[in-house]
Amino acid sequence: MLNFLRMAKKSLEYISDIELNRAYTRAKTLTVIQAILVFIMLVFAVLMTIDNGVNPFTFLPLIFTPMIIAGVLQMRHFKKEMKRRNEQE
Repeated sequence: MLNFLRMAKKSLEYISDIELNRAYTRAKTLTVIQAILVFIMLVFAVLMTIDNGVNPFTFLPLIFTPMIIAGVLQMRHFKKEMKRRNEQE
């Protein structure tokens, strides 16, 4: 995992500011969409649990939650790189 993060950090150093800004915007948009979808899944899971009891769909939102966490971490990484570039200028 750490090796992957080092590779990602190194590749961010070589992309342009415009590409970095686009990647940040894309990551932010996808993370927000994923969060909304997981929230909707959570609401339906609660409603289904109330009606039918515990079933496999009850735990489905928990399976997709790490994707949101990964998106937030990726956004932080992009933001940190943008901040580093702004401090150098």
